Formats: sequence, structure tokens, C-alpha cells
Amino acid sequence: MPQPTLLDAGPAPGGPPPTARRSDLVLPGVTLLTFVIVAVLVLVPLGFLLVKTFTVDGSFSLAAFADTVNYPGFGAALWTTVVFAVLATVIALVTGSTTAFVLVRTDVPARRALSLVVLVPLILPSVLYAMAWVFLASPRIGLLEHFLGWTALDVYSVGGMALVQGLAMAPLAHLAFAGTFTSMDPSLEEAARVGGASAVRTFRRVTLPLARPALLSTTVLCFTLAVEGFEIPILLGLPNKQFTLTTLIYQAIGEYPPDYGVAGAISTMLVVALALVILAQNRAMRATRSFQTISAKGHSARRLSLGAWRWPVCALTWAYVGVIVVAPVVMLAYASTQTFYRPPSWESLATASLDSYRAAAGTRDFADAAINSVLLSVVVASALMFLMSVVAWIRVRSGLRLAWVVESIATVPLVVPGLILGVALLTVYVNADIGVYGGLGILVIAYMTRYMPFGVRYAQNAMYQIDDHLEESARVSGASRWRAFVRVLVPLMRPGLVAGWIFIAIVSFRDLSTPVLLYSSDSKVFPVLVLEKWQNGALSEAATMGMMLVLFLLVVGALAAVPLRRSGGVRL
Repeated sequence: MPQPTLLDAGPAPGGPPPTARRSDLVLPGVTLLTFVIVAVLVLVPLGFLLVKTFTVDGSFSLAAFADTVNYPGFGAALWTTVVFAVLATVIALVTGSTTAFVLVRTDVPARRALSLVVLVPLILPSVLYAMAWVFLASPRIGLLEHFLGWTALDVYSVGGMALVQGLAMAPLAHLAFAGTFTSMDPSLEEAARVGGASAVRTFRRVTLPLARPALLSTTVLCFTLAVEGFEIPILLGLPNKQFTLTTLIYQAIGEYPPDYGVAGAISTMLVVALALVILAQNRAMRATRSFQTISAKGHSARRLSLGAWRWPVCALTWAYVGVIVVAPVVMLAYASTQTFYRPPSWESLATASLDSYRAAAGTRDFADAAINSVLLSVVVASALMFLMSVVAWIRVRSGLRLAWVVESIATVPLVVPGLILGVALLTVYVNADIGVYGGLGILVIAYMTRYMPFGVRYAQNAMYQIDDHLEESARVSGASRWRAFVRVLVPLMRPGLVAGWIFIAIVSFRDLSTPVLLYSSDSKVFPVLVLEKWQNGALSEAATMGMMLVLFLLVVGALAAVPLRRSGGVRL
């Protein structure tokens, strides 16, 4: 039986009348255009980056890599990146898995409240989380040293950076392990207890091995996020000359003249390394079928009774929440009420006011950055979710032989950190004079490329839930393929598309690593403005704008729950 081609989008057999056949040409045209747009957004900048990295005067060359190896600080940055990523991953795994087990599998009091509060760091952009920890643990202005004289924690060291990064990633680990502990068959643990194993031995020999898939995937996720992390290393590492590979890329681009060769070589190394890590994870995950414990037989996990330890464990959990959530947010809020930052005291509390909020909101920089950020978020989320809904249709419903190609291309940016994507786009649009560099156009391209993998996942998951017969019924009733897609599939996909739209709008609004190399004075976005204020020494003003960003994200998140709840869709 011949395979359908790219332009084979004719009417269903015995389906619509001849009047609908002309409009059937619309969807094949949209399909072909989608292939082109996705390929241009993803392959052109990455391909141009590879060409610029591996060629000199049109000939193949490894000179950029040789220059990189000899670049000042490269060896130290490579070592710092590895140590930083490993430590941060361990911290995230230990804290995330511990809180997940305590809140899911034990009878600790106040579980529901704690389960919500431990996720608060997900709302805070990394740049603000790093700022808050400077206010807490800086050797000069930190609350810990000022009041307690405690100098054991230096946030400007590699260990301090790793601690902040690990605590910022802990909620992600918590979510992964919480899902695993919730769905785990308790009969296996009960069998071990009946066999005489203690609770500790059961946890070590049964519970943890059963959680191996979550442990593996979460380890790779946290390690990848730490390696490509930019916000925390640039705020906490640069003051003490602790470079990671991402901040070294930033330095290479920022010097005059910009060293695109070194930046491209480091970027290529990082992308290849992260791709290999993810491939290794996928290969290892194939061996996890022996750890499947969910079957057709229903079960509910029995909570471990802590007995006399219930309240001590509860107190320790709240103390952990105080460290990772309450203290950073309180310090950020306090700093935003000061005209000039100084450690908390009765005198400084007496002079606290909200004047800084009114002053910040009245500045031209604030207004321009806020408008740019909102405009970009709305445009990028809307355009990307529509484009990815077409990609999802191509992959799930079209039956095209090469449908997997467009999906594969759309997921490539998953292994490309935002800073490296910025380097790739710079190598293209600095040389190609098409009117997007220096304006919002290049940021739209950057955000759409960066968040394309998330958009396609939301759209595909939504389309997989729709029965094929609904689209076929529309076709039999005379609708063209394009009309069936727009009038039947898209409305039914609305909960997933709305969830994807909200996610992309929020993460693009708070993203710093993607626009930090691409913005201009006319296209400055909110996170970049916060970073500029911080680097210029305006700590209180940066904290004020940071708190306004957090409040905005909280409001958007609260409003986002309304359409999702009404549509019965996925809740964020």
C-alpha cells in the first residue's frame, strides 16, 4: 500500500462533497509551511553556529576549540561547572526525595499545607532566588553574619552557589519523587516488614530501588539544569571570580571584540555533553521495566506511622520550609522597602516604606520593560501554541511518512540552554541584516525556539486524548481537513492548549538566560532590567522590581487556574 506524501491531504473516502475539496488544500499548505518555520527556527541558528565553530575562511578547522582550551580560565571553569553541578544535584535529590517521602508516605501533621509551601521556589525566578540568598548569607551584608556572626556559609563560593542552585531545584525533585512514592505498590514494603526488616532497612533495600526510574530521570534533569544554569552563577560566582562554562560564554561575548569562536566552541561542547547525558538516560531507562509496580490491581499506599517522631519531623520540615521559602522571600521583601539596602535592624524597619514601589513603577525603564515582557509573553505563547497544535496534528493524525521529522526538530531545543541559543542567534542575525536584531523580533524568535519542545508536548498530549472518530465525523459531514482541525480538534484541545499557553507565557516572562545576549535598549525585558539594577549596585531597586515580578507571576498563576478549572483541563 503506497505511503501518503506530504501533500496528500485529500477528502476521506466517501466523505465530503466536491465543494469541500478545494479547501482541503489549505491544510497541506499549512503543513508544509509548518515544516519550514520549525526548521528555520531551530536548524538555521544551530547549523550556523556549528559552521562558524568548525570553519575558518570556508575550510574545516578546529582552531576555535584550540583557542578555547587555551582561553584564560577555561580549565578552571570546566572544573567548577562539574563540581557545582554534581553538588547541586546531590542537594536537590536529597532534600527533594526526603520531603516527598515524609509528606507522601508518613503521617506527619500538616501534610497538605507543607506540600504546597515546599513548591514556592518554583515561582521565584532563579535571579531573584540568588539575590535573596545574597541578602541572607553574603559575607558583608548577609543577615546570618550581621546577626549571628555566622561565616560558615559563603554564597560566593562554589559550595554556596551549589547550595542555592540545589535548593532552587529541590521542588522539581520533590514533585518527581512524590509521584513515584504515591503510585508505589505498598505490598512489597509490607512483605519486607513482615520478613523482619526494619523501617530503615526496608526503605534502603525496597523503597529506594523501586524509585530508581524517578531517581535516574530526576538526576539527569537536575544535573542538566545545573550545567546550563546562568542566573545563579552570574550573581554568586562572578563577584568571587568563580566562572562556570555559561558565565565564561557570557564573558567571551561581552568582551571587545566579541569572541564568537570561543563562545561557539564552548556552546557546542555543552550541547554535545548534555545530549550524551540524555541519551545515556534514555538507554538506562529501558532497563527499568523490572521496577514497574502499578498493575490493574488497585492499591493505596499505607502511611508509615512515625509515632513519637511525628511532631519533631513536622518541626524539622517546617524549619526546612523556613530556610528555602520563608527566609529568602522575607529578605527580598524587606530589601524592597529600603531606599538603600542595609541589614535588618530596628532602625531600618522603622524607615521601611512602599515608596520604592511607587518610584519604580513611575520610571520609563520599568514601563518599557514591563510592556516588552507582557507583549513578548502573549505573542510568543499564542503563536507557539498554534504552531505546535499543527505540529501535533502532523505527528498524531496526518499519517505522513516523515511526520516524526518535524517533531524531532521541534524537540531539539530541549538540550540547548537559553544562553547558547542566544549565541547561536547572534551568529546568524548579526550577519544577516533582515531587521530583527536589536528589536523585539529576535526575542520572539529566541523564545519560540527555546520553548518549542514544551509547546509540542502540551499540544500532543491534548490531541492524544481526542478520539479519531470525532474528526472523521466532521469529514463525513462535509468539512474539509482544515475546517475539521479548526472547528473540531482545536476546541477539544483547548484545556491542553490553555495550559501550554500559560506555562510558556510565565516562563518566557521570567526568563533571563535567553534574552541576556540579545536585548537592546529598546527591547529590554523585565528580568534583564532587574539584573542591570543589581549589577549597577542598586540592590533595593532590584529587589523592588523583583518583588513586583513575583507578585505579577502569582496573580497570573491564580488567574490561570480559573480557565483550567472551568475547562476541566490540566491544573498547573
